[in-house]
Amino acid sequence: MLLAWALLVGCAVLTGCTTVVGGSGRAVPTGFPPSSAPSSARSGAPGTTTAPGTTTAPSTGSTTTAPSTGRVDFRCPTISYPYAGLRFRCIVARMQRVRHDPIWPLSLGHVVEKRSGWAVSAGAGHYGAQNGRSLRMITRYVRAEMIKAGEYGAAPTVRTVRAGRIRVDHAPAFVLQSTIHLSASFRKKTHTRVRLEKQWIVAVEIAPHDWSLWFVSIPDIARSLWPRVRQDIASIRVR
Repeated sequence: MLLAWALLVGCAVLTGCTTVVGGSGRAVPTGFPPSSAPSSARSGAPGTTTAPGTTTAPSTGSTTTAPSTGRVDFRCPTISYPYAGLRFRCIVARMQRVRHDPIWPLSLGHVVEKRSGWAVSAGAGHYGAQNGRSLRMITRYVRAEMIKAGEYGAAPTVRTVRAGRIRVDHAPAFVLQSTIHLSASFRKKTHTRVRLEKQWIVAVEIAPHDWSLWFVSIPDIARSLWPRVRQDIASIRVR
């Protein structure tokens, strides 16, 4: 996933800003609200444009209070993120926190291609109540926001590999697994060796009717990490 595309304007997502300006110069919604913001700040309406292979969901926002704060540790190999009520392993031990991600309140990355800035990426955030939306709708919507924000370049092709219910740390959960193919024109323009990326988005019920999301995204030039994802999902703990 491309890390260096975003240009911060005005404020950071973690302080409650609902939009940033992307590399194209347009405002990009945060997808779902920053988990460090109070509930009243988590009601902005994201845009409705969809990416290929995705569907549009209603605006996010939650009436559910964010999980209580606790010990925060953003250092790999294990992340403790009480705002999302989750603890999880880093897919790469050397991952560093990425500031100003427009979608994920907590974003981590490890660059695997220096010339393009392409990286293995992971992150998490608190979502809140479903408010009538299915978990399939929520995860597909967040995927669409990531694509729309330019994190996979211009005009990628998206294929859903798996979408279904699982359990994480004995809690109800839902996984959306996707393969995202970069466009030939984008690859030529950026001189990247990356052809496709595999992405997993997992929604976990951290309390009754209260959900948090976790993701990992791995390009084919780091394909040796793909088999680890199943174990990493199984290692997620609800705090």
